[in-house]
Amino acid sequence: MTVTDCANALETSEYEIFCRAYTSWYGRVLDRKTVERDFGRYLIYAKELPCYVRAFLSRTNVLAA
Repeated sequence: MTVTDCANALETSEYEIFCRAYTSWYGRVLDRKTVERDFGRYLIYAKELPCYVRAFLSRTNVLAA
């Protein structure tokens, strides 16, 4: 599942997927600076996903199946 697929399935934005993934992975209030940096890298280099986003996509894909 891609970030775009996940965003469509959850009816939200790709940026919000990064925010939810960060909070889910780290279990704390989101660090906007980190998420904005990682999201910017994603926009430029679409194949570079942080571990917390990859894990969120995997969990979401399992739940969607």
